[in-house]
Amino acid sequence: MPDLAAKFHQAKHLYDTGRLDEARGALEKLIRLEPRHAQAHGLLSHLLLMRSQPREALRLARKAFELAPRDPECAANLGHTLRELGQFEESERVLRVCVGLAPAYVPGVTELAETLGRQHRLIEADEVMGRAASLVGDDLFRDSKAAQIYAYLQLDLGRTEKSLALIERAASVSPADRHILFARASITNYAVGDDPERVFTNHRAWGRVLEERMPLARWAPGGVTVKPAPKAPGEKLRVGVLSPDLRRHSVGFFAEPMLQHLPRDRFELIVYFSNGEAADDFSKRMSEYPGLRWTSIRQATPKALAERIRQDRVDLLIELAGLTANNSILTAAMMPAAATATCIGYAATLGLSRVGYRIVDSLTDPPEADRWATETLVRIDPVFLCYRPPEEALAAGVGPPAFERDDAGGAVTFASFNHWRKTGQRLLELWARVLKAAPGSRLMLKNSSMTHEGERRAMKQRFEDAGIPEDRLVPMPWAANNADHFRAYHRVDIGLDTYPYHGTTTTCEAMLMGVPVVTLAGRTHASRVGISLVSAAGLPELAARDEDDYVRIAAELAGDRARLRAIRGSLRERLLSGPLCDGPAYGARLGAAIESIWADACAKAAGGPP
Repeated sequence: MPDLAAKFHQAKHLYDTGRLDEARGALEKLIRLEPRHAQAHGLLSHLLLMRSQPREALRLARKAFELAPRDPECAANLGHTLRELGQFEESERVLRVCVGLAPAYVPGVTELAETLGRQHRLIEADEVMGRAASLVGDDLFRDSKAAQIYAYLQLDLGRTEKSLALIERAASVSPADRHILFARASITNYAVGDDPERVFTNHRAWGRVLEERMPLARWAPGGVTVKPAPKAPGEKLRVGVLSPDLRRHSVGFFAEPMLQHLPRDRFELIVYFSNGEAADDFSKRMSEYPGLRWTSIRQATPKALAERIRQDRVDLLIELAGLTANNSILTAAMMPAAATATCIGYAATLGLSRVGYRIVDSLTDPPEADRWATETLVRIDPVFLCYRPPEEALAAGVGPPAFERDDAGGAVTFASFNHWRKTGQRLLELWARVLKAAPGSRLMLKNSSMTHEGERRAMKQRFEDAGIPEDRLVPMPWAANNADHFRAYHRVDIGLDTYPYHGTTTTCEAMLMGVPVVTLAGRTHASRVGISLVSAAGLPELAARDEDDYVRIAAELAGDRARLRAIRGSLRERLLSGPLCDGPAYGARLGAAIESIWADACAKAAGGPP
């Protein structure tokens, strides 16, 4: 009789070390030997889900649960698979069985919390994780996924300080866990994003672990690091653009002008994308721009992607995701191109010595910012972004001031359409000060966290604790329909930017819809994007120096109806005709920046000044 346990552990080792094809073969062989091996069915289902074979993955997950209905691991795997296929109701039902069987089984608790969170039932998810933490203590924080889910739940509930405290606790328990350090770096932007030293320190800690402790990160395609060298006269620079978000996404709105307007006479562009099933009308339009070579990387491992980039002989690789979902940071760390840069998709340093350049501007990153970046900062002024307005926004029109609407009753309406995770207690108290300084005004909050009554009640209580009654708040759920989303701006007079993590797409959208945005300039890139955007729209006076200035600017603007009418009538045109929406000009200055990056990289490789 074969040693089934040993064979399963061998297959699991292959899976854990990324040798997925070998793991699949080993698991399939094991199932043929023992068709009732529940764990083999479960692990194979997880592997096939990763390989975008959802139907077969679900069949195997159901079979595993059928074979071992009281095994919490099999129940958790089935719940996970159902959730990833969008079957939330059944996922929750199975996972509640799992937690009932084993209340201290951390993976099962975590999967249930994630299923609830995906439905924006954040308070319920937090209660589930809190009960588990009280049962198992630090064991929860030793589970990398559990620690991250718990910390991000707090962030999404606006509890930024608790979020950072939880992820710091996890980092103290697992100081070499790159996933925990990744989450800590990301959360830092929201929790203490006005402290450049702490932001830098946490990002660099993550980068060091990735570069020093992971053999994969030290691997170079072909065993040789590519060296930059000057091009022959007339030879184009080969630029690779790497992104999971080339679609209707906050990155896509700013990546499209890059792909459309980088001069084709000087650059050859290869686009590495992983939109997958999320491809949409934006993806289709971008794919039709001439002179682009598109390569899908949806199922590529980091090593395979690095090999592909090396084979394509890319000179400069520009990654657009940073420390966000579905990134290709491991590939970037392998240095498959002669030089690597980052821009658009992330609001801080990546913390990696292996990514050489980051494209910013002089407002987001003044000279003192150089010391807080592992990259060389390359500034393209007057603004480092170019915004491609959605057609639905343009079609929606601007409309009259919101305070003139019948349903406004003459009240000025402030608003933030930013994700709730950007709204910590400090910001909420600042907004409360704005409302007190502008008598009769209201605050509209529109995001996915306003979908469920529990989250709305919690939000109202936080404002009530700050002295703002419920009748001055207008909670709105996130609109699934894009046209409705943009028409919601017709009910807004003044946008209030978040702090310390500014809005980007939301600020551009608001201004496109005729809504001025008051922003507070801090000391990090994340807390200075707003000053760059409002300045590009011709409204630098809306960037506050400190919290008192923020309150003053917002209250004075609310009290000046004539100025609000004038801004409403002119802001869209000012935005569209200004540098923030000037694609050709952006393409020219980005092209010049790319050429300066290449010259600098070549000079460094040769050991001399550029």
